[in-house]
Amino acid sequence: MQTACWEMPWIRALRAVALMLAVVLGLEWTVPLGGYAEPNEGAPPPASVGTQEVPPMQEAAIIEEPKPFYKTWWFWALVGVVVAGVALAAAIATVPPDPPPPDLSGL
Repeated sequence: MQTACWEMPWIRALRAVALMLAVVLGLEWTVPLGGYAEPNEGAPPPASVGTQEVPPMQEAAIIEEPKPFYKTWWFWALVGVVVAGVALAAAIATVPPDPPPPDLSGL
């Protein structure tokens, strides 16, 4: 005995999956038991092809990403001041103190 293709189990499973997918996606088509898809009653007609006024395109806003702090001039100026201060402090710390003045009171 030969069975029709809509009676085969894998076809029925495929139709069930397609129907579940259509329900989940909210498609406007239904699949009746006969296997033929028909549009829903009361659905809006498809959009007609014609000319339509479209507003002019606007230029996209340019979004500038902020520079990292180590690429700014003020960071390197601050680093220069700190390095100069450390160098000056090191130079002052390494200078020997002046010798005491000679005692001239006994002359």
